[in-house]
Amino acid sequence: MKNYDEYLERIRSKAKKIKTRRRIAASCTAVFVLALALTLFVPYRDQLPNVDRYQTSPYYKLIPGLNKATWQPPVHKNNYEWLKDVLSAKKFAPMDTAPMAPGNVVISDTLTGGPIYGVDSVPAGSASPESDQKYEEVTDSQVQGVTESDIFKRSDKYIYYLRSNNLSVYSIDKENSAEIATVELPMEGIVYSSYSEMFLSQDCTTLTVLSKQSSREMGAYTVVYSLDVTDPTDIKMQEPLYFKGSFITARVVEDDLLLIYNYRVTGEINFDKPETFVPVYGTRDDLQPIPAEDIYCPVEEPVAARYTVIAKLDSKTLQVQDTAALLSYSAQVYVSRTAIYATYSCIRSQESGENTLQTDVTEITGIGYTGDTLDILGTVTLEGSVKDQYSMDEYDGYLRVAASTSSRTVKENSTQFYGWVTVLDRKDNCNLYCIDLSTWEVAASVLAFAPDGEEVTSARFDGPVGYICTAEVIIMTDPVYYFDLSDIHNITYKH
Repeated sequence: MKNYDEYLERIRSKAKKIKTRRRIAASCTAVFVLALALTLFVPYRDQLPNVDRYQTSPYYKLIPGLNKATWQPPVHKNNYEWLKDVLSAKKFAPMDTAPMAPGNVVISDTLTGGPIYGVDSVPAGSASPESDQKYEEVTDSQVQGVTESDIFKRSDKYIYYLRSNNLSVYSIDKENSAEIATVELPMEGIVYSSYSEMFLSQDCTTLTVLSKQSSREMGAYTVVYSLDVTDPTDIKMQEPLYFKGSFITARVVEDDLLLIYNYRVTGEINFDKPETFVPVYGTRDDLQPIPAEDIYCPVEEPVAARYTVIAKLDSKTLQVQDTAALLSYSAQVYVSRTAIYATYSCIRSQESGENTLQTDVTEITGIGYTGDTLDILGTVTLEGSVKDQYSMDEYDGYLRVAASTSSRTVKENSTQFYGWVTVLDRKDNCNLYCIDLSTWEVAASVLAFAPDGEEVTSARFDGPVGYICTAEVIIMTDPVYYFDLSDIHNITYKH
């Protein structure tokens, strides 16, 4: 039995241990607070990160522009955002980490048999037997001979109707016409949204479906499916191709399939890993970044971490023949019989005393596709912005462009807490340009042909004639101008 002194000594020993633990905990807390303070404020990372160490990377021509376009100074005037990203350990999720959706290619219950994706799918490039169908064009394409993708395609015997990832096939037999098959295309993971367009081959044996999809696991991506529809009641599918980015449009010219999509850099960028800032494509289990030599940087400084991407495929085998990616370009693309014209719009600023003159400019780059590869043909920079594909047209060696122009004189104001911009003067109008494609220089132009304050709302070129509708959008008056472009050195027009 313990006496009083032993009992008291035991209490003192426990108290001493508790005091020691508290001192250790207080010391650790002090060290953590000091380390956190040093991390947050010393040094304060308020400068653009240095990327000189990546000079040996084949993608270095992109890195400085992307670094500037994606970096944002800390909101909290300290390193909080940087520390938060480090602790959260955000990682780029490659496309092939998402599980394959359980959905299969399904033939409707009214039919017997039918393939299942992964079981009766056909290998890429497999030949199909001859079809007894005759192709009939139903798409109102902008350029003759340049077929545009659509949600409707048809032969003389069948109509193909595409809704998202659901394909319906209808027989054409007067009052006996009926739905004879349905196909549900497989998707990756849980898809939030999808939109699809397609082509029917001239021999009516193949449907090529281009599907724009979006999911939490993969973000935005484009899938290209090839369906053998020689017998619409027994549809087979080959292994699809995947392109990281959002589908814009597609064209078929003879044996060339031209896929055009937009890729936006999202998530954490690691310049040691091209797949985090360069478009990738390929089969589900083999995605590769676009080669550095296929990427074009604009003359003007990049303003956004996005690309307009062009993939040239063999329309029969879906083999990718070449790619081209234009950094910071937008979704405005026009396709002629010889070239693809993509646009890059930005604001050019020029200091004028205490004020700044801001002018909208557009860079247009032509990419030739008639050879074995995609080749940059030339670039021209114009004043103004281009509304859509119909505002551009190639004819007789010239590219005609209708542009909305805008220039502003602004003054920057600021206080200790916030800043704002005051517009002192603004001028809006419309220009018409004719660019000589042999020199990529403006050969002729009609400047400010509309009343001040108006912009191009629609345009259409038809051979040597151009129709341009302008409007002051707030007032909604829409004058249409008729241009005679048969002699570009003597352009005439009337209201």
